[in-house]
Amino acid sequence: MATERPSKQFRADERHSFPVRPAKTSKARQGGRQRVQRCLEILRLLTTGQEWPARRLSEAFDVTHRTIQRDMELLENAGLVVRTNRQRPHCYRLAKETTWERPQWSLDEFVALLSLAGRGFEGISAAARAAAMAAIARNVRLQAAAARQPLEELVATLAAQPPHLQAELCGLPWLGQLIAALVDHRALRVFLRDDSGSVGPEPHLLVADQLRVQLGQWIVSAYKVHGSELMTVTLESIASVEFDVDDP
Repeated sequence: MATERPSKQFRADERHSFPVRPAKTSKARQGGRQRVQRCLEILRLLTTGQEWPARRLSEAFDVTHRTIQRDMELLENAGLVVRTNRQRPHCYRLAKETTWERPQWSLDEFVALLSLAGRGFEGISAAARAAAMAAIARNVRLQAAAARQPLEELVATLAAQPPHLQAELCGLPWLGQLIAALVDHRALRVFLRDDSGSVGPEPHLLVADQLRVQLGQWIVSAYKVHGSELMTVTLESIASVEFDVDDP
């Protein structure tokens, strides 16, 4: 007697008892969202002004080097990033022409704004001066990394002082030279007054290290270029400063 072969047809209730397969597009959509989020995070990193090699980005986002390359090619084609060097094709920075890049202040602009905020002009309230100082402190982060720390320390010290000490520092005609010396470790020729108020004939060749307030006076700590001796001078004792002619 012939055995009956099972039918290859499924009943409707049997067919629907199998789990429904996920749509093929769901994985692609998820990957697309992840890529968009990753590209936005890459742009956020680039707004710091730093150059980023694709290798470091692949480590930061835990994806392959090729995945980052494809992301950067997409951003490059959109005009948002550029390659920094054709000899190093996988190192990128933010394009200067894109609105994603934050503006950079020059040191002269920074000194001018700091001077205006700290002089305490008549009619400007203490709250307005404090708001200006806070805005300057936030924008110090736009400066180059080497300049950021000394500028942050200077702004924090200045903001903590009463108005008359703020005005005293910010009214100095050679404030820009002093700040540049602090930021770039440049040597200054400093002419000092003696106890009688007379200006000495020979300047001191100094490299400014720190500006602080001590017993209600502005104090500059500096190293002597010859001998590396640390000395402190008050701003009141400084008659004038100029950059050392031999300092580049």
